[in-house]
Amino acid sequence: MKRIISISLGNSKHNYSFNALFLGNSYHISRMGTDGNIEKAAELLLHYEKKSDAIGLGSVRSPYVIGHSRLIKREMNLLTQLTRKFKIPMTTGFSFSRVAHEWSIRMIHDTHNDFFSNSKIFFFSGMMSYPIAQVLSEFTDHLIFSDPVFENGIPNLIHSINELHQYANGFHNLFQWIPSFYQSAYTYPLKQWNIKFLSKAIRDAFIIVVPYYNFYKYLSRFSDDVFKNKIIITSCCYPDRREFLNQKGVHGIIDLTPVFLDQVVSDNIIEALILCHSQKQSDKLIADDFLDMIHHHAKEPTFTKINSEHSINAKRFAYITPSKTPTQQNWFNTFSQKTIQLMKTMIPVSPLFIQAQPLSPMKLSGIQSPIGNTTEGWVIPLKENVHDLSHMSSDNQWQQVTKAIKQSKSLGIQIIGFGHFPNQMIDHYLTMPNQPGLMMTTGINYKIYGMLLAALEIVSRLDFLEKSNHEQDQYHGNVFILGAAGLMGQICAKWLSKKFDNIVLVDMRTSQLKSVFKSLTETYPNTRFSLSTKSQSFIKDMNIIVLADSYSDWGIIDGNLLKPGCIVVDLVNSIQIETMPSFARKDIIIIRSGEFEIPGNPIMEHIGLSINIAEAELTECIVLALEGVLPQSIQKKNSWEIFEYITSLASLHGIKLSSISGLNGIITDDDISYVKNLIK
Repeated sequence: MKRIISISLGNSKHNYSFNALFLGNSYHISRMGTDGNIEKAAELLLHYEKKSDAIGLGSVRSPYVIGHSRLIKREMNLLTQLTRKFKIPMTTGFSFSRVAHEWSIRMIHDTHNDFFSNSKIFFFSGMMSYPIAQVLSEFTDHLIFSDPVFENGIPNLIHSINELHQYANGFHNLFQWIPSFYQSAYTYPLKQWNIKFLSKAIRDAFIIVVPYYNFYKYLSRFSDDVFKNKIIITSCCYPDRREFLNQKGVHGIIDLTPVFLDQVVSDNIIEALILCHSQKQSDKLIADDFLDMIHHHAKEPTFTKINSEHSINAKRFAYITPSKTPTQQNWFNTFSQKTIQLMKTMIPVSPLFIQAQPLSPMKLSGIQSPIGNTTEGWVIPLKENVHDLSHMSSDNQWQQVTKAIKQSKSLGIQIIGFGHFPNQMIDHYLTMPNQPGLMMTTGINYKIYGMLLAALEIVSRLDFLEKSNHEQDQYHGNVFILGAAGLMGQICAKWLSKKFDNIVLVDMRTSQLKSVFKSLTETYPNTRFSLSTKSQSFIKDMNIIVLADSYSDWGIIDGNLLKPGCIVVDLVNSIQIETMPSFARKDIIIIRSGEFEIPGNPIMEHIGLSINIAEAELTECIVLALEGVLPQSIQKKNSWEIFEYITSLASLHGIKLSSISGLNGIITDDDISYVKNLIK
């Protein structure tokens, strides 16, 4: 049986000894800690040189791969000089770890749906974790390095790989020679303001990279709430470290050390095992040797969830919208009322304050679905409202939105939603190339879904339609869909065909309309379908009219022809409906939107306001963030299948229709009761 000895500068209380099989050979593996005593480590090295087949050196600070060569730690120099003439393999595990950690990061990123894309990642030491940072920089620009604070006591952060290079080759090297600046975190306690400074940076990040070396010294300085719901990247995460992180309340752990044995062992032991198996000296092994060993014999790296059952795929979102949308105005009005009540007895409140509209990003947190998934994001209102944008040139429109997208990306989000934009802008977003690492949505699916649910809810509450003889959940009623050959029209037709037994499809694009008709009649045999190219056809007998396309080219629908109790679903926010007196009738109901209840305890953080209602477009953004991923198999489907999948997530994540809005705001119970009494 071959013998592997790991001599560590770490704590001796973590010593272990066990037998293991590695690639068919038996090994006895032992770890011996020296509690930081270099002389004792040297004695053990000399003692076990002839009593082992390979020796690993553990808890040695890795040499920096950037900066000047003299930045290598003193103990590393002493031990390597001592073992230079050893005849058995001796390794620190650094060669293996650089290859293995990159492999693990790429595997996690690929197997967990672009996991690191655009994430904010905080490093306790960019110098020690440089190989990790270099790989992660391919997936995100939001890397935060705290080296100046820990190494030099300077309250400043580094925000890019290039800045880290400048620090390593300049300031860091300079400060090593100036004792008054060299306030190392390892020999002096951090000043209280630096702790507060770093705590904020950690809270703002989504992922925290903790070196194996000085693991406890880095983390024990901070209160547990700083790490709540964070993801920790580290290596060789022994059970005691896992329990420590558990007490800190972290979301989960990514251990970058590939698993070869049943017991957690450090990188230097794994490299020693590989050296024994290959019968090579450490300087003879190349990266491909390690990769080949990992690919064929290691288990895939895993994300270990602790302290929660939350989805590991959950994302952060940004929702970009013109200013003064109905939901924003509702939020602000509530905020204004509460603030005015508090301030009324203190100082006069200016009318300008009441009319002001917050244009900076508004953070929305506390969103949690019934299955435990959580997300947070930002609502980013543009300075311009819908009317302003409609009268801008396409170049100016895109310039404003590009600024908002850039601002969104700086927040470390993975999903961007667009809401309440002019139709021509929405069409542009649907065809624009994907931003790397970002999912984009216009919210069209939940806009349609919310309004159709609203129509069905009102039908149920008016209680004027009987159920069909063919389908238990189908109403015996007449539905008119204007623009049935278009994207929204087809989705509405398929969804409503399950709910009503008589559908009239109206569109001037006859060839497309016939194709839609053929597909619907084959799929829904219990529903009767009729075709028309005239907007006025059949409308006097309709219970529901869906405007799924602008009808300026079709002629004006005469609101006077609608029967009492008719429900108009205005998906295109028609100007004609707003201006024509015939649609001001009290005996019909016009739906402009359906709003949804958000799960959890959502809070608009910067104003401390609880927000549990969201417009449909924002709701779709939140649902996608909670789910975390839109499977590739779904992305390749047609519009209806995507609609079905995304809206099916509503019940999974506790999304429910909350309110219905019409021309004059929320449609109340009294409004519905009034119409119900008129049609009795």
